[in-house]
Amino acid sequence: MFVTKIYAVCFDMDKGRYYMMLKRKALVSVIALIVSLTFISCSAEKESSIDLSDIQDLNIGAEMPEILYGDDKKIIMQGTFGILAYNYKEEKITRRVRFEDIGEITSRFCGYRGAKDGKRIFIMLFDEQKNYEYNLSSGKLNIFAGDIEDEAFIVPKFTDEENKQLTQAIGDTYLTSLFYLKKDSSILFLKADSNWQMKTLQLIEYDMSSNKELEVIDIFK
Repeated sequence: MFVTKIYAVCFDMDKGRYYMMLKRKALVSVIALIVSLTFISCSAEKESSIDLSDIQDLNIGAEMPEILYGDDKKIIMQGTFGILAYNYKEEKITRRVRFEDIGEITSRFCGYRGAKDGKRIFIMLFDEQKNYEYNLSSGKLNIFAGDIEDEAFIVPKFTDEENKQLTQAIGDTYLTSLFYLKKDSSILFLKADSNWQMKTLQLIEYDMSSNKELEVIDIFK
């Protein structure tokens, strides 16, 4: 009788350890799931936090938005909306910086250039001959003492002949950007309706040799 009781206690202890192991594994799984869901939620919230509520009523202004930087998946552009980073492979805006977020210098007579690294924007103050750099990731604005031409991304500009060719091909009822981005056998440029409404802004992939639009992407769809 005594031996039977001891055996029962030993069995219960092993069984208890087994259940504790199961509970521990279940707890780890739950924690991992919570962490994953939190990461997904934070990522979605970060992406959805880009405020575009003013775009529907925003006017293009005196000049068309222009491309400051581009690579095989994204462009960075500047317009009355501020600075936009746009992933044209996924067709989504990944970053927007309003001019007021940068500082009061953007209200003055200035020009904008993109950096070769695609992470900074150069702001050139023409009235003071002073240059700044704005980091798109950190949001920091600093005086830039280097040579912008050494670090700026080169964006080609349409020639008068090319502009005439575009107008003949797509008509004169559209506004087109002055600059474009070169691809392997095509170019990318910005186009909008002649009513000057920002919500009509499009990114066009175009074949200059055949005068055909290969792809049309609505930026603010």
